[in-house]
Amino acid sequence: MFIIIASNFVLSILFAQTVFHINLYLLFSTFFTKKVCYRPELLLIYCKIAADICYSFTVSIMKSYFLVILCYKHLAVKNLSIYMLETSVTMGIIKGTFAFMITLERFISVFFPIHYRNNRRKIPFYWIIIPILGHILFDHFIMFCFCGNVREVPLDCDNFQCTFNKCYQRFWETRDQVVFSLIEIMSVLFFVRLYIWKRTSRRLSKVTQIALLDSLIYLFFNVIPIILYSHFSPTSVKVNYPPITISRNAGSVIESIILWRLLKAKKKVTPNKYISGNL
Repeated sequence: MFIIIASNFVLSILFAQTVFHINLYLLFSTFFTKKVCYRPELLLIYCKIAADICYSFTVSIMKSYFLVILCYKHLAVKNLSIYMLETSVTMGIIKGTFAFMITLERFISVFFPIHYRNNRRKIPFYWIIIPILGHILFDHFIMFCFCGNVREVPLDCDNFQCTFNKCYQRFWETRDQVVFSLIEIMSVLFFVRLYIWKRTSRRLSKVTQIALLDSLIYLFFNVIPIILYSHFSPTSVKVNYPPITISRNAGSVIESIILWRLLKAKKKVTPNKYISGNL
């Protein structure tokens, strides 16, 4: 049991640190060394990468602490686990909200291209803060007000189950399934629109390629694991070695590597074959 739990923490730390360093280097190469070309249309992508950096950093710190108290219980700090998990959940919300907005933007650009082109630049960028703050505040309202969680947990608590009650655990599982399912539905719809309905063979924009990549990563490393975790995992698995964090961070590693290759690639424009920016 000890080896399995410790391995869970170590893998989570390794995956999270890999994502952290790849994405940090990607943003550094884009905004400082200029090795990667900056593209204004990828602003939401850059924001999501920054959110991914924060999320992977908080996860690696949290899992490192859990690994330490697993080995040396006398080093546990009262209630520190709930603050770390609360921060991790908040960073996950920000990351997921950016992913949803990227997919929603692609969906609108594909199904309502004229409306998108005419109004895209009229929307101030700071408006994206509104849905993110709203999502975070609503989540904390459910966490502490509706479900009645308190910042008081057992000293040796090192998992989601001993930190939050059943009410919030069900909300968390349902919320993620709904958000990720909406991303998948919109992705399928605009994929059908592009490849089946319009039968296009033209090259897709970077934003659309990344949005489709996000949907595949979320499907295989978020949606399916959450469904399996919620409906088929025994209590001992959920408490002792929950697979969700490992799965998400493994998906993020794959996404970061592919994203790096996409963004650092030289832009090649082929006459009559490159699809317009709204796709």
